[in-house]
Amino acid sequence: MPATPSSSSARYELLPGSSGATTLILSGRLDADSTAGLWRELEDRLQHSPASNLEVDTSAVDYCDGAGFALLHFLGMGGMSDQSGKVTIRGLRPEFENLYQRFSAADYAQNPPHPPRKRHVAED
Repeated sequence: MPATPSSSSARYELLPGSSGATTLILSGRLDADSTAGLWRELEDRLQHSPASNLEVDTSAVDYCDGAGFALLHFLGMGGMSDQSGKVTIRGLRPEFENLYQRFSAADYAQNPPHPPRKRHVAED
């Protein structure tokens, strides 16, 4: 399946694997501008996916801010996939890994992100 741009700076690719596993490859900038659109697209694609296990490859992410970390934590907690499946986040650059590890699921639960508001065609 070809890479799908969700914005000019963040991209993803979903690769089906064997035995119900799927790899999600994230690349580019996971920032406040690009993450909202990416979040909507991934939520739609992953909730309609038969994958039971999800591996998130972030090795091609070259920038990540708070919005990007929120997305990664939401993915890591199974927020967009089969709740009984396993989600693995791998490939974070060391500087991102350090920040990512500073937040726990409890921190995330105290301040859950609000899904981006869906826009209507008339608003564009």
